[in-house]
Amino acid sequence: MDNQICNAGKWFPQTRGGKIETEPYYSGGMTINPLNTNIIYLSRSVNGIFEIEKFTTHDNGQTWSIKAITESSRFDNVRPVVPRNMKKRDKPIVLWMTNRRYVHYTDYDTDINFHIDE
Repeated sequence: MDNQICNAGKWFPQTRGGKIETEPYYSGGMTINPLNTNIIYLSRSVNGIFEIEKFTTHDNGQTWSIKAITESSRFDNVRPVVPRNMKKRDKPIVLWMTNRRYVHYTDYDTDINFHIDE
């Protein structure tokens, strides 16, 4: 069974005025927590800025609870990743890219950030 989680919004590259977006399929992204597959982290547009959120389900994706990882950000937060090869004793870590400027994969100014989950 397929269930929609949310509407993630448009692409995140910052297309210059008068230009056609060359990468219109660059979504904010999502990742599944390998230690608990009922948890996903995703990036979606909130008030025009991509934010990282934690979505948790207890009924096979019928409903989701949502917790903001980033809020009221100045820059887009995209491409969340949970590292592989974590052990069950490890606390989940989610990493993501924060874009001061992201026009193209050859024209960007970004940081990598992280959150240690509870």
